[in-house]
Amino acid sequence: MAINKTLRFSIQFSRFAEEFNIPPYELAQMITAANAGVKAYERDDMTAYKRHTDRVEELAKSLAYEVDWPGLWPCLQKIGDPRSNRILPSHD
Repeated sequence: MAINKTLRFSIQFSRFAEEFNIPPYELAQMITAANAGVKAYERDDMTAYKRHTDRVEELAKSLAYEVDWPGLWPCLQKIGDPRSNRILPSHD
């Protein structure tokens, strides 16, 4: 039996929050901002895209993480630990 997308995302979300010791509300804010950034990019609104990606970086920095952007979707990394680089969970 296959797991649906919502349940799969919930599992990924909870494991990511626990592994990175990020409060769920802050992780949800980062994912929401990243989603909004992708949508802004898709409609070619670079001002909104920059605002949303800056928000992701601001939230990450407040939790002692840095953000890597290998594409449109961000990866978090514990500051000073390059081995900890992990992509944020995505609902899509």
